[in-house]
Amino acid sequence: IDAGGGKSGLTNLTRHDAQSTAVTIMGKVYAAPNPFIVSSGYSDNADKIGIYGLPAHATIRVYSYGGQLVHTLEHDTDKYSTAWLQISRNNQWIASGVYYFTVEDRTTGDKAWGKFVIIH
Repeated sequence: IDAGGGKSGLTNLTRHDAQSTAVTIMGKVYAAPNPFIVSSGYSDNADKIGIYGLPAHATIRVYSYGGQLVHTLEHDTDKYSTAWLQISRNNQWIASGVYYFTVEDRTTGDKAWGKFVIIH
């Protein structure tokens, strides 16, 4: 225990994001956490929802339950996932409800889809 009362080795931790690399063949894509409860404190930035299972170059489109386009994300990185801040293409917070998303691999043309729930 150090002079400040902290346990040795735990007082000066540096947080690093650990992610797998992008998939080469797109399979199942998913959102997490699902359902996303805004007040749950799931992560340090509690307003983000992650989309996982992504190829290096993908277009993600989020749709409302009624089929209206809510937001489009461009994923151009060698990471397995991307985060979305739940902001619509009109720069407004999205409402509680069921949302669908499609992922299109811009390299191969493969497509996949998933769904998630937002609870405010």
